[in-house]
Amino acid sequence: MLLENIRLINFRSYKDLSVELPEEGCLFLGENGSGKTNFFEAAGVCATGKSVRGASLREMVCAEEKETGISANFLDGDEKISQSVGFSKSNEIFISINDVKYKTFSSLYGKNGFVYFGVDDTKTVNGIPQEKRQFLDMTISQTNGEYLQNIIKYRNLIRQRNFIINEKFNEDLLDIYDVQIAEIAVNIIRERKNFFADVAPVCEKIYEEISNGDLSVNLQYLPSINCENKEEYYKIQKENLTKDREQKFTTSGVHRDNFEFKTANTKLTNFGSQGQCKSAAISLKVAVVQYLSKSNRKTIIVIDDAFSDLDISRKKKFFEILNKKGQIFIAVHSFEELDYYPLENYFEIKEGNMKCFQK
Repeated sequence: MLLENIRLINFRSYKDLSVELPEEGCLFLGENGSGKTNFFEAAGVCATGKSVRGASLREMVCAEEKETGISANFLDGDEKISQSVGFSKSNEIFISINDVKYKTFSSLYGKNGFVYFGVDDTKTVNGIPQEKRQFLDMTISQTNGEYLQNIIKYRNLIRQRNFIINEKFNEDLLDIYDVQIAEIAVNIIRERKNFFADVAPVCEKIYEEISNGDLSVNLQYLPSINCENKEEYYKIQKENLTKDREQKFTTSGVHRDNFEFKTANTKLTNFGSQGQCKSAAISLKVAVVQYLSKSNRKTIIVIDDAFSDLDISRKKKFFEILNKKGQIFIAVHSFEELDYYPLENYFEIKEGNMKCFQK
């Protein structure tokens, strides 16, 4: 999926912006606060329905306006796809794909490949498990719409189960929920295991390459309930019920899963430097690009200050790995940085406007 053009209306610092984008990608030159991240965020919202900053809908609407709209044309092979996303500060939502209207952002998943490299990427290494699961779910959902629906169903069932445990305990009703949860949960576990089976070896190889073999890491999936079938999952839920009732919530399940980077059987975060943790996080994102591209689909790749702390050699290595995997957009802060990357076109951003140049 490639982004051909995009228009922003009342999105953060952009009152009205229309941009045509090169197929191979381009650079975005501007000072801090000029609007680079705002533009990348808009592209991400239009592609996936999610803010790369985790912002609420209200936060993304231009300060003095009530609503915002983003429209874009994508190219998926020979197929052109027109996509629009709009929302208001009162959380009204408008979504259109090829003139067909939808009511939820989940309609955008399973269609577009979008990977954002940002300053918070290290959360996949040293963040809390909830942040890691969010990354995991968003990534898998980009290629698997059924997975996203299972996540939504699972969360709703867990909320109901917690209510029964905490407020109105009824063993027969609880059993009905446990059967449904077990059936959905094993499907989620299977997809997560498949994801790590694909991504972990690639991530580990990339990390070794960019660290010149000085350090090897292992990326490990750590399921809260590690089982292969719904009967076993159901049994473990029952075994944990006493603990759940004491804690007043469901203490185990896919909503408690985690993953860790380890080296020499120790967490990387226990002794790894900030640079090593960042390199591991970027290696994971690069592996995700390859994961999303495995069906020969092009991916939209946004690099927003993620490489700023890396030396020139590592910046170039990461770019070489990513090159040809999709359409690459890279934020830079100076004219000197333009020469780091072999992309011919760049946009200079000033005061909510963009102008395209060639090197």
